[in-house]
Amino acid sequence: AFDYFEQRLTKEKSLYEHIQTLPYSYHNNSDIGDLIQRCTSDIDVIQNFLCQQLPEIVSVFAILFSSLYQMSRINGKLTLVSTIIIPVAFISSFVYCRYVEKKYEKIEESESNLMTIMQENIGNVRVVKAFANEYFELKRFEKQNLDYATKNLKLQKTSALFWGLGDAMTMAQLMLTMIVSINLVRSGDSSMNIANITAIITLVGSYIWPVRGLGRMIADMGKCSVSGGRIKEILDLESEFSKDGSLEPEIEGKITFNNVSFKFDDANNLLLKNLNLTIKPGETVAIVGKTGSGKSTLVNLVPRFYDATEGEVFVDGENVKDYKQKKCPFYRCF
Repeated sequence: AFDYFEQRLTKEKSLYEHIQTLPYSYHNNSDIGDLIQRCTSDIDVIQNFLCQQLPEIVSVFAILFSSLYQMSRINGKLTLVSTIIIPVAFISSFVYCRYVEKKYEKIEESESNLMTIMQENIGNVRVVKAFANEYFELKRFEKQNLDYATKNLKLQKTSALFWGLGDAMTMAQLMLTMIVSINLVRSGDSSMNIANITAIITLVGSYIWPVRGLGRMIADMGKCSVSGGRIKEILDLESEFSKDGSLEPEIEGKITFNNVSFKFDDANNLLLKNLNLTIKPGETVAIVGKTGSGKSTLVNLVPRFYDATEGEVFVDGENVKDYKQKKCPFYRCF
């Protein structure tokens, strides 16, 4: 139990540390609920597969090969008959896995949206109550919750159909093996007697149910693939410290904007264009404009929450890109 929690905390810490190094522009456009889910439930899905399902898959193949080897030494024809379900189980499992990957990805997105709504509502409850918006938020939650429940229920219905058909095929395989065994005895096959028939039926039963359960394990592998992809999306994002400066001088406060232009990544037009401005240390400057004109964005360029699209921003005569942003390793900061 201690090892389990230690591994979980290590993985979550690594992911969380990387999220801390991502630029402000990413956090400004990301959903908090989605990030929380990736740091919790997606980690759980991956860990459960690696710690539980993966060893079971190895066990299934070990049981399968050892059983088939022992059966082949008793009767080769009956061994071939008793393996009819194996290719069917493998093919159906992989088809089901592909289906689960597509549906589970949509379920994860829906659950992320649901968590985002909950987080926004609870975190901004004062605003909700100030505008008497409880009913609106409730309907918003119910709509998203219904979407999540509908998609999840559809996957569960397909899973129930898959498992039902799998059980039927398993019982049919056992019945076919018994029928062929009886016919071999009646035809006078010298290798078939009560002891060998009992051994073969026992061996078939020892591997047929684990092989049938392989579909569940492969389906979990599909879920693990989706969760891994969601986490990889974050880990593949470039840290804002990857191109960090090295200057750590004492700041006096002179700020200079030299032909600065800026636009957001998803925008077509420039928000700021060829801006030139100098602010002396201790000087108070009022920036006035309508909503969305770029007042806050202009201020955010100084601490490099955003980088200028064109032009340069200087603090005390030094380009802000030359200043060191990362002050110390995370494990030393706390």
